[in-house]
Amino acid sequence: MGKIVRIAGPTPAERAELASAVAGELATQGFECALVVDVGVPVEGWSGLCIMGPADARMQELVELVASQVEVVVDGREGAPRGVVVAKCSGGRLPEAVDTPAVKAVVGGQFEGARSFEPGDIQGLGLWLKEWLGEIPAERARIIVDGKRLPAKDFVQEIVAEAVVAMVGALKGGKGNRVVVAANR
Repeated sequence: MGKIVRIAGPTPAERAELASAVAGELATQGFECALVVDVGVPVEGWSGLCIMGPADARMQELVELVASQVEVVVDGREGAPRGVVVAKCSGGRLPEAVDTPAVKAVVGGQFEGARSFEPGDIQGLGLWLKEWLGEIPAERARIIVDGKRLPAKDFVQEIVAEAVVAMVGALKGGKGNRVVVAANR
C-alpha cells in the first residue's frame, strides 16, 4: 500500500501548485507517484497520473485504490482525510482548517513540532519527505493482469524477476537495470 502525503494550503490553486511540485520532486527521486487535486484546479508541471475530485467518501475510495497501485499519493484536495500533512502558510500562518497534530512540515512559515521549509525549497522538502516516508522497499517484480496489480510475496517476486532477467539478458542488448515486459494472450 502506498503512502499518502496530504497538502494543506489557503487556496485550491496554492495546494495544487505545492502538491504538483512535491509529486514531481518525489518522482525525480524514484518514487512512483500519483497526484490528487480539487476539481477544476489547473495543474502545471506534472505529467503523471492526476485525479481531480472532491474530498468525499467515494473519491477517497478511489484515492485508496490508487494508493494500492503506486508508492506515494500526493493529495492536495481541501479536507482530504488522511496522510502526513505538509502545510503551505499564508502570511506565516497555517491554514485555518488544518488538523494541527498531523502537520509534519510547513512551507513558508513556522509551526511547533514541524519541519520548516522556504517556499522555493521543494528539493529540500522532497528529501525530507523521502526520509520521513521511509525507504519504500523496491519491488523485484510487479505483475499486472488486465490492469489489476496482483499481490506477490518477496519469494514470488524474486523467482519471476530472476527468470525474466535471465531470459532477456540472453538477448542482444538485454543487459540493463530495469526490464519491462508486456505479454498478450
